[in-house]
Amino acid sequence: MRCFFAFVLAWVVWVALPGPAWGYTPPPIQGAVNDRAGLLSAAERATLERRIAEHRSARGFEIVVFTVASLGGESIEDVAYGAFNGWKVGRAGKDDGVLLVVAPNERRTRIETGKGAGGAITDLQSKRILSERVGPRLKEGKAFEGLRDGVESIASLMSGGPLVPDGGAEPPPPATAEARSRCPLRRTPRRAISWTRRGASRRRSARGT
Repeated sequence: MRCFFAFVLAWVVWVALPGPAWGYTPPPIQGAVNDRAGLLSAAERATLERRIAEHRSARGFEIVVFTVASLGGESIEDVAYGAFNGWKVGRAGKDDGVLLVVAPNERRTRIETGKGAGGAITDLQSKRILSERVGPRLKEGKAFEGLRDGVESIASLMSGGPLVPDGGAEPPPPATAEARSRCPLRRTPRRAISWTRRGASRRRSARGT
């Protein structure tokens, strides 16, 4: 009987302990651009990596791109959530990371944000980035241009500016500390949209169409 109670206690403690979610486990991170779907040439990947590094050096926030060869039966929500948290995207203590996920085989895209980015990128803006910047390029077979425009749009919003035109115009200088203080930090739900407009499931308070 004593052994039985010890087993039950151990099981309760194990269940209560924090740990990785029973869901998607991302592959090892490979820098700012993780092109697991093979959409980019070496030169395109290097260009995108360099541009993301410039944004991070100038403004501090972190952007990571993840193209998925296959969702493997997982939802885009779980893949984005697992990768964002598994890779710890964003600066420690600021949680200001943004993850752009593209699953070309399933024709799904998603933006995952930390709470420190929630005041800069609204649900509507996230949806527009995917539907107006990333999706149309992907439909044209221009993966690099779509990812580039997505990154530049994210960087512009994170810097206090508007969505940038296609082609990636230089974003404006970062907003002042006073201006940023007027934007309350909140946990922004994950957002998804299919570039075929099939719709995204609404779970974990995710926004999509």
